[in-house]
Amino acid sequence: MQPNRFNKANQQLKNIQVAVLSAIASISIVSTINPSMAQQPDSNPSAQEYRTILFGATEKRVDADDNAFRLAAEKLQNGYNLSADEFRSLGVGCVGYESYRKYFQNIAVVIAVYKDSPAARAGIKVGDKIVDNQKDNEFAKANPHIKQVQIRLAQAGDPIDITVLRNGRPEKVTLVRMNIEDIQETKFRKMWENTVRRLGFPKEGNYTGTSMRNLQPDKSD
Repeated sequence: MQPNRFNKANQQLKNIQVAVLSAIASISIVSTINPSMAQQPDSNPSAQEYRTILFGATEKRVDADDNAFRLAAEKLQNGYNLSADEFRSLGVGCVGYESYRKYFQNIAVVIAVYKDSPAARAGIKVGDKIVDNQKDNEFAKANPHIKQVQIRLAQAGDPIDITVLRNGRPEKVTLVRMNIEDIQETKFRKMWENTVRRLGFPKEGNYTGTSMRNLQPDKSD
């Protein structure tokens, strides 16, 4: 009887050790995603929680199922490379044009329009002038001779109103952001993918830098 009692007690001890190790592993994984969630070792972040971190509003939609979104968000958060389908799952959107604005001016000139993008379908062309009333940041004020790049990360499916000057008259145009994976030109699509990858797990908002490689959240956003 003694050996059986000893074996039973030994097995119970092993079970306790496994449970403790599992709890520690769960806390470690969660804490790398959101420190405030470390007190909930029995629950993994849901797709909705990841979506809130990324886009800041729980009611926003993504053009992917919850499981695919969550898995892609986990990989991005932890520095892994994503496939095209996984980038699509994140639902990052763009309107499909790039513009250039001189310091102290509120008119931006369109320098690129993506093929079959919301901007292209709205009739926006290279050379068009866009009213841009964004404030210049402190770095721009102190270094007006240095070129700055700014992008806005937002969700595919979200609308944005822009004002285009046509024949000298302002015309309001509403564009609905498309998924970056729907960009037909490889160079533009890869540029967006690389930007999202470098930012790690970006939140919605404006990002500014002297190049696409050193973008930082815009403090004035």
